[in-house]
Amino acid sequence: VGGQAVVEGVMMKKDNRVSIAVRKDDGTIEMKNTEFNSVRKKVGLFNKPIIRGIIAFIESLVLSFKTLTQATDMLGLEEDTKKDKKKKSGASTILLMVVSLVLGLCLALVLFTILPTFIAQWVADFFNLNTAVNWHFIILSLIEGALKIAIFIAYLLVVSLMKDIRRTFEYHGAEHKAIACFESGHELTVKNARK
Repeated sequence: VGGQAVVEGVMMKKDNRVSIAVRKDDGTIEMKNTEFNSVRKKVGLFNKPIIRGIIAFIESLVLSFKTLTQATDMLGLEEDTKKDKKKKSGASTILLMVVSLVLGLCLALVLFTILPTFIAQWVADFFNLNTAVNWHFIILSLIEGALKIAIFIAYLLVVSLMKDIRRTFEYHGAEHKAIACFESGHELTVKNARK
């Protein structure tokens, strides 16, 4: 069973069945059940090693975006989105999305690749590890790994200060609890999921 957090809810997927549950403003929970049939079942070539991994990755991205859109529709946020789109031209929206994607990738590259490598090398130079120790590359790798973990945890802590992101993290936790409850064979209730 797989799943993800969505806007004010969760999605769970098993085989070709997809279920979305969102909590509306009035506290009620709206559910939607759909099917997602993999192209791998239709085309034998797509079941070959490496290719099936690429196809599965692409399909998971497609399903993720579809699920987020459906959750937005279920909450009635679609109308607000349509009004916003009318105010902006299509070209400027696409340009904004492309710029955001490029900036996000650049930030990830800097934070998780360039910065840890630079700091690890600085530490090695400062303590003269490059010549003092024969296995300095292991120390460099350990320093880089520790920095990447620290940066990731710091990033999560900072973004969790944002109310909407914190709420999404909570639903992500709820999704894991719901899947664990389901996979253990218990009835899918709030009480059982809390265990």
